Amino acid sequence: RRAGKRIAIKGEINSPEWLANYRRIHASFEAPAPTALPQLDPLSLAGLIESYYQSARFLGLADKTKASYRLELSRLPSAMLASPIASLPRYVMVRLVEKLSVRSPRRAVEVAKVLWLVWQHAMNQGAIETNQLQAKLPRPAGYKAKPWQEWPDDEIQAFIAGAQPVWRRA
Repeated sequence: RRAGKRIAIKGEINSPEWLANYRRIHASFEAPAPTALPQLDPLSLAGLIESYYQSARFLGLADKTKASYRLELSRLPSAMLASPIASLPRYVMVRLVEKLSVRSPRRAVEVAKVLWLVWQHAMNQGAIETNQLQAKLPRPAGYKAKPWQEWPDDEIQAFIAGAQPVWRRA
């Protein structure tokens, strides 16, 4: 058994033919054949996303934020990823966010935010002249931001007691 599959080994057990087949099967699992990575069009959405991943702006993010952005961008439709970014009109992005908002308004907002960042990167790289998402995508119906909550006095005192002088002054 290999990778959950049963593989029949031809030949009499321990015969030269059986051993040769066993070694061939074993080798196919031990050293998978190298696959050539497809070349991304640098002006496609996928190419610009990869370029964004290499940018100082992305690399400077916290690991958790990077993982979140990668997750949201990995879920984009493959047809959209293959398209040149200049040919993707704003309404396509608006429809994507609206479609996502049916299941999860919060996730739709995250996707809109990450797409906006990629479009900014594309504009900075010269792939597009103007950012079609400059006016941020509309908030989906049903989205409610968490309201700011005031700190109780005891938490404020605890923070001040352990804070550096510059934070205490602030």
